[in-house]
Amino acid sequence: MNTSKQVNAIIGLLFLAVLAFGAYILNEPSRQARAEEAQHDLLLHRGADLFVNNCRTCHGLAGEGGVGPALILEGFRLYGPTDDELDTPEGDVRTVRDFLFNTISCGRTNSAMPVWSERYGGPLSETQINYLVDLIVSGDWELVAEVGHEHDVETDTDT
Repeated sequence: MNTSKQVNAIIGLLFLAVLAFGAYILNEPSRQARAEEAQHDLLLHRGADLFVNNCRTCHGLAGEGGVGPALILEGFRLYGPTDDELDTPEGDVRTVRDFLFNTISCGRTNSAMPVWSERYGGPLSETQINYLVDLIVSGDWELVAEVGHEHDVETDTDT
């Protein structure tokens, strides 16, 4: 192969590489959005599993309350920039998330709410408590009901 053919082949390969990287870069935002949505769904599902196994006895299957208070309060619901023109300010997000995390971790004095954090002698890790907080602030109680019904069906067939 002579030198001009080698140069042309290298230029062609460089051109193809630029096209491939360009296509990848153009696709990156949609890939990131899909990955973020999948990760969010996974975290909510983990939170729903934990809620069904640990919290629904007191707070109800849809967070409507019972022995424990209702969790479907509008004050616990956090909104992002894509939620119908509502966007919860960052300070409020931190305040609500900290309140829920501390309540779940430490429990509540003079109430039926026990300590759940491993740090204080409970059964849940900080990561698991964050799953529960994510679930509560998302307000996706339909997912909890769905997971609860699936759990009940599995439990009924095991007996």
